[in-house]
Amino acid sequence: MRTVILCGVILMALAANAWGHHDIFGPVTSGDVERVRYVLSQEPELVSVKSKAGLTPLHVAVMGGHLAVVLVLIDSNADVRGLDSNGNTPLHLAAASGTPDMVRALLDAGADRKAVNYAGKTPLDISVEKGREEIDVLLRGEE
Repeated sequence: MRTVILCGVILMALAANAWGHHDIFGPVTSGDVERVRYVLSQEPELVSVKSKAGLTPLHVAVMGGHLAVVLVLIDSNADVRGLDSNGNTPLHLAAASGTPDMVRALLDAGADRKAVNYAGKTPLDISVEKGREEIDVLLRGEE
């Protein structure tokens, strides 16, 4: 029993080191909306922290496909135009793997559909490359 508890403590410490701020990234990664709300009610500034990889909680929620968490983060004033270490906004990531509802939520919150990442690509460029026609329409503003 002590070994299991010790392993759990070590894993939590490793997770905290990997993310830098495990208080927000853990529940964001798992899609735990209520825990994200609670953490942000206690420490609202965590909405804008960055992981060691330059990801904000919003980037992580988008990558995980957690629309409900994305909406909570947006309501908590997450920066929808924030850049990761590759110059990607959350909209770039949603264009690659998100749902149309996620793309729509980001656009409605003020995401820049014309933002260019460090590879010189806009969210639309990424969406077209991935063959995501429904998202292409949203990013072109043709809905």
